[in-house]
Amino acid sequence: MITKPQLFSTINTTLQEFRELGSLLPAEALNTKGSLTHWAVRDDVIHCAYYIQQFADRMTWPRDHARMDDNDYLKVNDEVWTAHQTENWMASLDMLEKACGDMITRLQPLSEAELNDVKAFTWMGGQSVADYVTGLVYVHGMMHIQYAFIREGMVDAAIASADKVYQMVEALVSSEAGRGRNLYNKACSYALAGRKADAIKMVMNAVKIAPNLLEWSRKDSDLDCLRDDPEFQAIYQQNPHSLEKTG
Repeated sequence: MITKPQLFSTINTTLQEFRELGSLLPAEALNTKGSLTHWAVRDDVIHCAYYIQQFADRMTWPRDHARMDDNDYLKVNDEVWTAHQTENWMASLDMLEKACGDMITRLQPLSEAELNDVKAFTWMGGQSVADYVTGLVYVHGMMHIQYAFIREGMVDAAIASADKVYQMVEALVSSEAGRGRNLYNKACSYALAGRKADAIKMVMNAVKIAPNLLEWSRKDSDLDCLRDDPEFQAIYQQNPHSLEKTG
């Protein structure tokens, strides 16, 4: 069970890590304007802030509300970028701070039992609020920090961050699905950082732990750099849950 202090700590840690990112990156990186296909660091912050705020707002829904439908997330990502493309670094941090604050405010009235109950909110589709928020705020946020490090050539910092996140989340998750997803996320960061051999081994083990990740891995752009590697292709050729070979 994820305790309320642990959950709130992951939210506050994410916010603090983004603030510290501003002192670690070159000043020009903070002021660089990205594009729809090549984000700058402020785009990462705004992206994370948007989804945190969205979920915080959803916590006002009735518990039996219809299930969340986020199938058009790529379209939403483009819309968010377009709407906020003129925001500067400090404005993006302000958005993130508000979103994290609203998230804690909305979660505060819930008991730890409610936060960890997979049946507490029908619209969550069988996932607990605690697990979802840990992934949405901390894991997702930290992965975007790693993306920023990688864009600036700070590969060691990205790897260190990925390792830290993995260890923290491993101590929180209890389900096989959660463990597999945690390892898979680490694999994505390693792949983007150029640690391909390590990443392939992690993906291989992650889909063994959580086979539902296999089909997602086929279209995950974070793993595109691995697709021509025979060892990566073997994951799909050998896995009994595979429906087709990767090309």
